[in-house]
Amino acid sequence: MRVSFRLLQEAVAAASPANPTLARNAARRSTRMSSADAAAQPNMHTKYVVAEVPFTALPTDVHRALKEVGAVPKHFPLSSIVREPLGGPRRASLMTRYHLTAPDNEAGEHMYNVLMSRPLFAAGSARASAQPGRPAFGTNGLKNEARVVYTSRSAFGWVDNLIRNVSRNQAQDYQYAQQAAQSLGGLPDAKWALQPNMAGRRVLLRGLPRERPIELVRAFINDIGIDIERDGIKRLVSAPLGSRSALVVTCKTVADAYYLARRTNKAPYLPAVMGYEYMMRSHVV
Repeated sequence: MRVSFRLLQEAVAAASPANPTLARNAARRSTRMSSADAAAQPNMHTKYVVAEVPFTALPTDVHRALKEVGAVPKHFPLSSIVREPLGGPRRASLMTRYHLTAPDNEAGEHMYNVLMSRPLFAAGSARASAQPGRPAFGTNGLKNEARVVYTSRSAFGWVDNLIRNVSRNQAQDYQYAQQAAQSLGGLPDAKWALQPNMAGRRVLLRGLPRERPIELVRAFINDIGIDIERDGIKRLVSAPLGSRSALVVTCKTVADAYYLARRTNKAPYLPAVMGYEYMMRSHVV
């Protein structure tokens, strides 16, 4: 905190019992300055941590891995782990991000330091020595810094901000997807992304024709033998310059979700009609 020279003078003078007025004035000005500085500087909550992990990792996988490397205690709740929303920006990457909420700032700093030394799902990370703030080096050959950062946003604020970034950065694609999704209750939002008990029940289905009506996709899924809810399909905003669509299918059970992923991953969409032009990719999220 920066303190002016005049304020220091008043503080020194106020130390003398003969200057009670100066003491009161210095105390009031110091309080006002502290409040102003606190308002001007962002409040970085070290209890909120964002870590990158492999794209196919489920929240239960991350939960178990955090305990294995000693980043969280045994009683750390699964509800404190939130995956990057499917309605957020799409990028060509084998990684995804998870928002982790620690009980307090001290626990958050411990989590950050451990993940910097023992990255999740890295070979030998559970055996690496924890050195606060330093990346892991060792026999596993991992020489890049662990992908972990602090964030000042709560889980809901983090998810909501990522989804809103799509409408700001891909305005044209967003408007097209929004019009196409009107009959489906709109595009994914933070409330939909954070619905409880959805881990393992949602399938990210990619590679279908961009103009394909949702009702035809629903009929295609029903032909596989899987019944979904009326609002069980959400259309995502296509990647920039993309000619394929991306959908999120919410199944009634975890078993149905894995069955759908097995039947559609690396399989052509309607090969009898469209040949092998549209190769699907799908996995459970």
